[in-house]
Amino acid sequence: MSSPEASSGSDIDDAGRPGFLTVPRALAAIDSLIALVGERLPLRVEHSDRELIRLVGPALLVRGACTLEAIGKLADLQRRAEPGVLLRVLLEHMVVFAWLAADPTAERFGLWMKYDSKRRLAMHRDMPDGMPDLLDPHMHALFDGIAGTVEGEFPNLRTCAQQADDHWRTRLAGVLHPAYDWGSHGHRCLRLSALISGSQVSLITPENGRCQRPLRRRSRR
Repeated sequence: MSSPEASSGSDIDDAGRPGFLTVPRALAAIDSLIALVGERLPLRVEHSDRELIRLVGPALLVRGACTLEAIGKLADLQRRAEPGVLLRVLLEHMVVFAWLAADPTAERFGLWMKYDSKRRLAMHRDMPDGMPDLLDPHMHALFDGIAGTVEGEFPNLRTCAQQADDHWRTRLAGVLHPAYDWGSHGHRCLRLSALISGSQVSLITPENGRCQRPLRRRSRR
């Protein structure tokens, strides 16, 4: 793990390579973002069916802050797979947020809700026999109605990122550029996720074929 002193200069990773965010600087950035969100909570939101982004937007941002906090808590364990899984979740939530906020129309929210409804129905069908139903009849009918009436399909993550980039790049000058837009970050995170947490086979690290660091044993008193 990099020393705190390294965070005062340019970013240097553990192997001494420039251009990588050090662990101390990453943790400091996480703390700052969590504080930025936390100081605005609790938040009472007034919205209408035509302004769903006023409700969904803050909810996705809070979820992102909570996921970041969990990633930070894992830093001390010096693992890769577990933060990588959370990083993939964070990426998906933030790309969807940027995509919805770019064009907060009923059409986009409808596609998003249809995608969510289909996933909930699939989980309902996958419940083992003898277990209580995941969805009660009312909620099942609601999600089935959404999935069956909304036309079109929710775009994949790459398309959402590209469309979000096209919208926000000119509006966030100096923040989004080709190396640091949603699509570029997405490609890096998806590659990392595929390498370290894509399947059970990734329990063996791809770099050297060795098992990951074993679990720490708690001392017994």
